[in-house]
Amino acid sequence: MNAMSFTTLEGGKTTLDAAALDALSARIRGTVLREGDAAYDDMRSIWNSMIDRRPALIVCCVGASDVVTAVN
Repeated sequence: MNAMSFTTLEGGKTTLDAAALDALSARIRGTVLREGDAAYDDMRSIWNSMIDRRPALIVCCVGASDVVTAVN
């Protein structure tokens, strides 16, 4: 994965380098999706189509350990 910049929940800007993204992907048993990945649009959609969110990453967790890794 390439480095990526995104807006935090507080409105600030931050960057994740390629090594950090690769490390996250390696530690997750599920899938880490970015905008442009094939499943990104399907996974980001919610039941209320009036709300259009585009998260920087979507972590599709497989078990509690993936949730802990993604949150940390």
